[in-house]
Amino acid sequence: MNRYWASLTRQSYRPAGTPRGHAGYTFLQRYWASLTRYRLPERPAGLGGRDDTATPPVYPIRTADFRTRIPPRQRLRLRNIFGRQLRDARERAKHISDQTDQLHAFATWIPPRELFGSTVVPQVADTAAGVLLAIEELFASDFFDLMPSDIQMVFEDSGLTQADGRDRIGGFLAAADVRHGAWHEDMLRRAVELDVWSMELWDALQQLDQILSDVRGVDLREAELEDTDLDGVRWSTATRWPTGWHERIVAISVPLGSGEFEIGGTDGHDRASAGVPILPRG
Repeated sequence: MNRYWASLTRQSYRPAGTPRGHAGYTFLQRYWASLTRYRLPERPAGLGGRDDTATPPVYPIRTADFRTRIPPRQRLRLRNIFGRQLRDARERAKHISDQTDQLHAFATWIPPRELFGSTVVPQVADTAAGVLLAIEELFASDFFDLMPSDIQMVFEDSGLTQADGRDRIGGFLAAADVRHGAWHEDMLRRAVELDVWSMELWDALQQLDQILSDVRGVDLREAELEDTDLDGVRWSTATRWPTGWHERIVAISVPLGSGEFEIGGTDGHDRASAGVPILPRG
């Protein structure tokens, strides 16, 4: 179904040297025009209107830098404090990213504003409202309450805050409202910006989760590991464990190759289903 939807919303690109035709419009836009006998204008070169052999533009995702803010020896402690809340935030961010993908698709296939009445397309308004609500709930979640100030600064420096999300939703809706006279290209541009922002947010949370689970080469001999949930933690032969812990860690780990291991080896976080117990005291 996703592949079929993508085929309908994908822009067409004109090989060099061929007539312009309807290059730059999606199948749904061209189909709509055929039903309404609307003559699609030639699309300008650039975003939403390319007419050459180039592939659609790739929008780079900035990666938030958490490694310099989190001392390696503090990773397991922080993971134990808000690991569950972080994973919940990841799921919420994934939902937001899926929703902004839909907005991007809507903005891609919606015909020019001349075909509408005097307001935002209902599907666009409803989806945008859902995105805004999801953003509000994410930043009100326990993870952002428990998050240390150093980590919070990374999100702020990367423009991944509640205010940034609100601004992007507001900008998109303003461009999507034909009463404001915005052009289709502006709506598409803002849809792309919102989509990229949501992907960066999701990527940042994934990166943070991976960093907190990475103790490869870290000296943990002074760490307090009693009653610590270590499922999914990755370590290496260079990792140093407290006295008496190395054998127990090895017993519940699986090799990944190149001298690296993963505790539990499930790449998940449900210890009950994985059958990996929390390491005991003593």
